Amino acid sequence: MKVTIVNAWSDDNKGDAAIVEGLTRSLQTQALTPLTFTLISMFRRPNGAKDHYRHTRRLAAGVDVHPALLPVDRPDGLQSIVGRALEFARALALLLIGRRGRFLLRRAERESLASVVDADLVISKGGHIYFSDGSGRSSLGLFRRLFPVLLAQRLGRPTVIYGQSIGPVHGRLQRWMLRQGLSRLSGLFVREPISLSQVEELDVAVKASLCWDSAFAVPPAPLPPDVEEALGEPFVAVTVRQWAFPYSDAGRAGLYERYLASVGGCVERMKSELGLRVVVAPQVIGPTAMENDLAAAAHLAEFLPVAVRAHARFLSDDLTAGQLSTLYGRAEIVLATRFHSAILAIAAGTPAVAISYHGPKSRGIMEMLGLERFVVDIDHVTPDGLWALCAEAYEERKRIAGEIRRRHEKIQTSIAKSTRQMLGLARE
Repeated sequence: MKVTIVNAWSDDNKGDAAIVEGLTRSLQTQALTPLTFTLISMFRRPNGAKDHYRHTRRLAAGVDVHPALLPVDRPDGLQSIVGRALEFARALALLLIGRRGRFLLRRAERESLASVVDADLVISKGGHIYFSDGSGRSSLGLFRRLFPVLLAQRLGRPTVIYGQSIGPVHGRLQRWMLRQGLSRLSGLFVREPISLSQVEELDVAVKASLCWDSAFAVPPAPLPPDVEEALGEPFVAVTVRQWAFPYSDAGRAGLYERYLASVGGCVERMKSELGLRVVVAPQVIGPTAMENDLAAAAHLAEFLPVAVRAHARFLSDDLTAGQLSTLYGRAEIVLATRFHSAILAIAAGTPAVAISYHGPKSRGIMEMLGLERFVVDIDHVTPDGLWALCAEAYEERKRIAGEIRRRHEKIQTSIAKSTRQMLGLARE
């Protein structure tokens, strides 16, 4: 069976890499016949100087990576208005005339089109990409991510969106566009009840099902020796990210600094009152400068007292999702801004406190886990509030760990069931 996975981003984003790894592992485990995988990137040159799928190629044996179908995402933002307009024009033409429009494509793009034409099942992998704040840029981004799905449907391929968060979607045109993309799917699997409600509000023709994020299916992997040696004493693992607070109603000035000060103050108290060392892990190292958590870690260091900073460990290793799961599994608790660091921690049996910054994923999935009290919105985070949650998670860590280990067994059973349902939608 040929499976084509669209909207792949980059192994620089370990959450995205975890989604792809968990998805391919689950599919391989549940399939009754051998599978071959093709990954269609969001980049025009996914195998260039920066190999965006260096870990995925190794962990998902035999996966084939193809360049983006139109229109292309440019992480550096360097694309002229004319070039962008031409790409969208080609995309619309291809949607109108289907495979006969292959003459509109470059050679590499034709190979990507062929991988969709030949697929027995096309899957838009999990994450949170189907939303719009109503702005022109966000709306074009929504079309970019819908395009491979719309094209696969136009070509008559069984098409599934799996493990997605949906919405919010602002704007009448944007809601119509998303409704068109979702209504003709063979299957729609969303990863939290909030997204189910959003699909119902959109009045989508296809029935949505609830599933778990496929990153829960990623097994732990051995750490590099130098990282292993650094984890000898009890520690709290921390992930931070750069953020521009696009959804804040109170103005954005100073909010990033307040967020960093809150994390820094909490870390300081975990060191002074609980004796925990801090290990700051880069959950995401690109591919855009804004997405690089190493920059956020450097910013956090400025908010730590000298004694705490000297005792902390700031990792810069290019770890796999499985290695991060092992790292988080060794921690006493994980303070997670990047939500997939919370997922990988919980999968490894470690309690997590989540700082929610974008969409329904953090609060929705933590509610599904029965851990909604350990979520705080980034717009409202304070040092004392964050410390109270971390202190509670630390004091109850053994009980919470037992609960999430039992729940994780049920999650694996549920992932296997939804994966079988997805495979049942494939072309006979």
